[in-house]
Amino acid sequence: MSAITFSNSPSELPARIALLGCGNVGAAVARRILATSDRLHARLVGVLVRDVKKDRGVPSDIVFDRFEDVLDTRPDVVIEVLGGIDPALRHVSSALESGFPVVTANKTLIARHARELDAAAARGGTHLAYEAAVCAAIPVFAALRHLEGDRVKRVRGIVNGSCNFILTRMQSGASFEQALEEAKILGLVEPDPSADISGRDSAEKLCLLARSCGFQRATVDQIHVTGISAITSDDIRQASRTGHVIKLIAEFDAAAYAENPASGLRVGPTLLPRNHPLAQVNNEENALTIETELAGELFLKGKGAGPNPTASAVLGDVVRVLSGASRAPSFAAAQSETAGRQAGAGGEQTIHETRRRYHLRVSGNALTPDGVLNELKRHDIGASEIVLGRDHARVDTHAAPDEGVRACADALGVGLGSRTLLMPYA
Repeated sequence: MSAITFSNSPSELPARIALLGCGNVGAAVARRILATSDRLHARLVGVLVRDVKKDRGVPSDIVFDRFEDVLDTRPDVVIEVLGGIDPALRHVSSALESGFPVVTANKTLIARHARELDAAAARGGTHLAYEAAVCAAIPVFAALRHLEGDRVKRVRGIVNGSCNFILTRMQSGASFEQALEEAKILGLVEPDPSADISGRDSAEKLCLLARSCGFQRATVDQIHVTGISAITSDDIRQASRTGHVIKLIAEFDAAAYAENPASGLRVGPTLLPRNHPLAQVNNEENALTIETELAGELFLKGKGAGPNPTASAVLGDVVRVLSGASRAPSFAAAQSETAGRQAGAGGEQTIHETRRRYHLRVSGNALTPDGVLNELKRHDIGASEIVLGRDHARVDTHAAPDEGVRACADALGVGLGSRTLLMPYA
């Protein structure tokens, strides 16, 4: 198979690429374009940086510290890898309104400002592509576009490689602090790792996945988020004792979301059986399961983080943009936000209630066995196993509604001044 090129004819001028940001990901993108410019039939014409004096391995005559100078190069595509909101939002909005197509890897930007960016693209008669924003090299949105004739019922996966690396190392005996420090040394987390370990990064990515399944009103604020900072080595050992592995899972349930957005979106530690496909995803790998009505369950796995995998996804979007084959991942025509409310041909409405087993760990000086038992009874939660100590408790519940178990955990945490960790069984 011949290589895909940006141009249909060798006689045409090479495509002009502008790059906003030249950090780890931006530098990987720049290196690839510079090294394969003939094969890709493209050239880098402008790179936006903060400090033009710093050597980034690109020709100094195309490095600028003013956004306007970059746009003056009249690029065919603008790549944004600045990260964050400011100045990315201003620059991407301006580029789109000026008619320049934009490719971005910025999940925070898309999760929180997609509507205004879509409007800017419409005003400029162009479009925005963001395959690299979720799971890097794994073609998640491409897979969802391929399934548009089907209906997605559920998406579940590991979408943060940094947290997965930490949990993998903890399975091997490292403490949370040791695993986090190792992740920092390897460059898998930022100096401030809060976005990763709090679950916020995963929540932003989950928001994009829900929207790509047609639920355009999904927002980050609707997602119930729990990070991994409360997980201890003892939690890992207890999970192993019962044949489980702890993973940070992002999940979207279409039917539950249609009934109640708060119950259809979740990010948090989850207990997976050792033989579950997601339990076998280790280190900084990402993976997703997509469950549909017709195709059944699909499993996608690959490198979901790092400069090179992200650069691969970015350049894939660039190729599609320049060939005219790109469009924003959207299920709007195929998926309804009332999916799951209709039951059968009669159209009778049903209530979708998610019930599952949970593991609840509670600790605190004010905790008493009676206090734990009373809260379980008050919230009508049965248990298959309860281990009670003077200042700690572990409870494995029977299948129960998500909201009821969360309310019980909150009552134990707030009412008794305790520390809680709540994890569902997959």
